[in-house]
Amino acid sequence: MTSLRRVATTLGGAATTARRRPGCSTDRASATPARARPEARGGAGRPGRSFAALGVVALLLAFPAGVSAQRKLPYEFDPELAEDPAAIRDMNAEYSRGLPDLPLEDMTEVELAGPVHLWLFHEAAGFLERLVATDRSDFAWPADAGSCAAHEAFEFPADLRVAPSAECLAAHDGIAAALAALDACREAAEPERYVLGYPPGVVNDDNTNDVLDLIGVMGSTLTEFPPLYDGVLPAEFVPRLRDVLRKLRHETLLPRLHEQLDSFGEAARLLDLHRDCFDPEARARLAAELELLVAEATAQRAALEALLLDGEREYRREVLRLGAISRSRPELPHPALTQADREFLAFWIGGVYWRLRGGGFVLLDGTQDARRLGLRRPFGALGELNGLADGREAADGVYCEIFEGWGEWFDMGTTPGQQDKYYDLVRMTRRGYEQIRTAVSGSTLVNPCLIPDSPFVLTIAGLSGKGYDTTSLYAGGLSMGPCYYHSWDQLRGWTWARDMEPPYKEAIDGPTAIGEVCTGGSIGLGLIRVLLFGRVVSPAPYAGLDAVFADEPGGVEAPACASRGEFARVTVVPLDAAGAPLPPGQEVAVVERPPYVVGGGVESFTDPFTGVTEYTLEVGSDRCSPDVPHEVRIRVGETVLREMVAVRFTCPPVAEDGVRFVAEPPEVAADGRSAAVIRLEATDACGNPAFGRSFRLEAFGDAPAVLSSGEATTGDEWGGAFDGVAQVEALSSAPGAMGLAATLEGTTFRSLPGLVTFLPAAPADDEDAFLGDADGGEAGDADGGDAGPAVSPGSGCSCTVPAAGRGAGLGVALPLLAVLCRRRRTPATRRLAAERRSRAALAPGPGRG
Repeated sequence: MTSLRRVATTLGGAATTARRRPGCSTDRASATPARARPEARGGAGRPGRSFAALGVVALLLAFPAGVSAQRKLPYEFDPELAEDPAAIRDMNAEYSRGLPDLPLEDMTEVELAGPVHLWLFHEAAGFLERLVATDRSDFAWPADAGSCAAHEAFEFPADLRVAPSAECLAAHDGIAAALAALDACREAAEPERYVLGYPPGVVNDDNTNDVLDLIGVMGSTLTEFPPLYDGVLPAEFVPRLRDVLRKLRHETLLPRLHEQLDSFGEAARLLDLHRDCFDPEARARLAAELELLVAEATAQRAALEALLLDGEREYRREVLRLGAISRSRPELPHPALTQADREFLAFWIGGVYWRLRGGGFVLLDGTQDARRLGLRRPFGALGELNGLADGREAADGVYCEIFEGWGEWFDMGTTPGQQDKYYDLVRMTRRGYEQIRTAVSGSTLVNPCLIPDSPFVLTIAGLSGKGYDTTSLYAGGLSMGPCYYHSWDQLRGWTWARDMEPPYKEAIDGPTAIGEVCTGGSIGLGLIRVLLFGRVVSPAPYAGLDAVFADEPGGVEAPACASRGEFARVTVVPLDAAGAPLPPGQEVAVVERPPYVVGGGVESFTDPFTGVTEYTLEVGSDRCSPDVPHEVRIRVGETVLREMVAVRFTCPPVAEDGVRFVAEPPEVAADGRSAAVIRLEATDACGNPAFGRSFRLEAFGDAPAVLSSGEATTGDEWGGAFDGVAQVEALSSAPGAMGLAATLEGTTFRSLPGLVTFLPAAPADDEDAFLGDADGGEAGDADGGDAGPAVSPGSGCSCTVPAAGRGAGLGVALPLLAVLCRRRRTPATRRLAAERRSRAALAPGPGRG
């Protein structure tokens, strides 16, 4: 255990080991109670008191009585209750020597008459407590009636066909074929239905290869048994099992849902394409039912995809937490399975199959078949799922210890002439240790274990020698005594499915069978926790870093919509200079740079498995960056961490009413030269300027308007006048009104029809065509107004056009400048305009002589 103490020191001097929950009194750095430490440290001048304290400590380690938080054995009682107290004391002292402290944070203390205190994994204690509490009414396996109700109720309409043509008959048959198989939805909603494909009561080497087979074999068998009693299974059992099976079977379930939706699409296509073939009312009813089918299958697909995504995210966080305490585990199969999922499988598969090994459920061909099919193969599958080769080798280590029986102690003192229940409790606990010792420490075995095709000498490397913390496996093995003791003390008359005909056997015929389920579940759970806790790695993966981020597949991404409460979630584990995680309670926040980076809420979580505290921060933006992700910095206290995480903020769509059209001026002369400037002010669905959006533009209305461009892109100018704004110019050679349609990604936004009004323009001579009417064509002018303003030297308007603009842009620029200059008339321009009007009146007109 030296390595564990070294880990505790590396983690910043914390008193607990890495495997302990914060807040639990499991101090491994000192063997004395907290209040005795000052005496121990200052007792060099008082050797008598120091030696006395050490003697008390030695006694506490040898026999776990009293309030010591360092417990080696999972029971406690007064030895004087036993027939042979001296023997109990001797065995306690011997058996506790060399054992690690029990992981009490993972265990429930149960008090029975005597008093006798037992410690069991929470899962095992809960199982036994539910057996005691059940009223033995029948448990009904819950159907998922709501998720696929339309699928369950669907019947192909008999009155759909109306036209006897070959084309209509073919369409009818195609629709019927597309809607023939509707089981994909229900299989996703109730993924346990696959077990019905296994022959019940058949357990062999071919169908115990992995956890799906193990569940399938026993699931199909138990469907032939009477209903289990209500309350035996925890309330969350069926939902958890279904989620686990969805994750294990997603490679089958998702393709089937995709195929189902494709078939629904083909049925809808044929129904619409050949609508004249069918009675309108029948066709409408089928179309409505088809929409419900599509909605249900789509919901199942979305739920399954979200379940997989959430599971993979938690799996990556588990690896991150392990790395933060210098531990590592291999890349495991089925990465959507979380640690909670894997522990669930370990307890229930371990318990049920250990009972199969003991002679329950299925009639097998002898003891060795029972040991192989009830222990080696299921525990090997669990080991490989959670630890690859190390896990399977450890499972063989457990299996190779099954050949030494425990017939003297399993009955907990109920056989006349044998030892009492206290002796049996102690000795059965020791037998549980012997069951896991090879998996823990390793061994070289001669003519080993009846493993088929094994060498004459088989060496099994122990988990402890590979860098694993085997505390949980010790706890699982030592549970053998408490499991049997509790069963005999509380559940002596408890049975279920006791009278079964071949090929079946009794399920639970008394306390021994219950003890087997409890023992197998505890050992399976302990083994899997050891594997999932990983191996010590050196140097620490994150030494030299000051934070580690949990990344998302393909990077972190969120819409730029912080103003409406939408954020990405970033997980950070703050580390010290040595790469060890900082204790809980740190002030962790996003370094904000609004509107580009905006912080939201912060959540913290201290993982009970590793003791690592992680912080999940919301980070958002009100300024999207679809192509270049923002580098987000994190602050811990006053320190800004060096490590950064890149977050890509996607651009929300433009809102339905998110484009505003403004024309300046709204009225211009229809002379082919005077232009109105139209602004498109775009806002996205989150209320932010929609910059960088390219619109396709088209004029509509009764005026033959011409646009300066058929496209316009909104400006990217945070805080500026053109942020989210595009401009286009419009002119016309004939009077009328125009509106503007702007299309973006298939959505068209339309202005009012009279966005710009083009007014009739009077004839003008060449000078007027250039200078325009300085009076702007006031009412009462005989000629109805000129086309544009005259520009005098003192007017303040400059009509100088740069050389670069004298080409294609000249025809638009000059009328535009003329419009702008019209507003700055002077007495000189007024006189010039009057002179032009006089010359026009005197000039001969059409038809004059």
